[in-house]
Amino acid sequence: MKKVLFKNAIYKALAFFAVFLSMGACLKTGVVPFAVSAVLTALFFSFTPESSFLSMFAGFLVALNVSEGYGVSALMITFALAGLFTLALSAFRSAAEKKVAQSFDAGLSLAVACLMTVMITTYYFGIGASGHTAITMIKSYVSFGFHANWRGVLYGTIVMVVMITFPRKFKKLSKIIPAPFSALLITYVLNFFLIPAHGVQPVELITYSGVRPVWLTDFDLSVIREPYCHVSVIAGALALCVLNKVQAGGKKELAASGAGDIAIGGLTGYSSALKPVSSSAEFAEGVIAALIIAALCVSTRMINRMPLASLAVVLIVKAWQTVEWGKLKVSFTHLQSAAVILIMFIVTALANISAAIICGFVLSFLFSRKPTEKV
Repeated sequence: MKKVLFKNAIYKALAFFAVFLSMGACLKTGVVPFAVSAVLTALFFSFTPESSFLSMFAGFLVALNVSEGYGVSALMITFALAGLFTLALSAFRSAAEKKVAQSFDAGLSLAVACLMTVMITTYYFGIGASGHTAITMIKSYVSFGFHANWRGVLYGTIVMVVMITFPRKFKKLSKIIPAPFSALLITYVLNFFLIPAHGVQPVELITYSGVRPVWLTDFDLSVIREPYCHVSVIAGALALCVLNKVQAGGKKELAASGAGDIAIGGLTGYSSALKPVSSSAEFAEGVIAALIIAALCVSTRMINRMPLASLAVVLIVKAWQTVEWGKLKVSFTHLQSAAVILIMFIVTALANISAAIICGFVLSFLFSRKPTEKV
């Protein structure tokens, strides 16, 4: 039992370390707040080798949309508001325990994988494009021209190959040491030989500048005066509430998720929609994982001098690995299920991921009452 506990704790710590810092590097808040979020999430929320990163990445893309459009302040308000919405929803027993249709997961996984590729490829190829939606990012790519920094592409491609092959070649080991961490470790060490610390840096690297509380120093409430900011914040909060609802198994879990959004998301600018720990063993795993994450952050100085391209590819590859191909296949055998998936994809492409999550949830909830849709 203790052996399994330590294995799960190590996997949880290394997976969170790799993925959370990858998300932080690609978001305006930076790696320090995400390191704090990783420690707190590991402590209070459950995650195993069988868990999916889907809700985590969906929440990240919601956060990316809000922060790129309106800044860190709007992002923190979004998570705090999402927590309040989730707590309110947990008060209604019937709403808290109602399940959504499988077409929602299928549509969300496809939308997340495609949008993650569009939004994060700029860091993989070192293009310098910017935007807060798929359309604005694609326009930015056209404006900048798709010229890759091939040194960064080398690092990113190494990460891609390792993440794809490592779980296949080392099935048992990958349940303890996750592929994203293994891939980052290889490029992290390689970079010290290819790019000396005091030499010219041909690719963008993560640099440590001290524990700068970006989420506090950049906090500015004047942003909420913008009318479209209100829409973005409310839509983002509702989308995050939906993600909490989908992950939670009942009132208590939903309430805990809401509290997590307020306490963790409101502080750091990001909180994952995961299941809260439900036993002393899971909490013990969380304590060990949190200590490991903290130790890794300190020892590597927040992965100082890690190529940004490597971190970007972790998100892109892992997002595609979360696609629910089986659910997609089954869902396309029913007209209503296929409609949910297509609408979520189209709304993601033309509007944003928050609107897609809300639309998909409402449609799948309505269609779940039909005999042709499985729940």
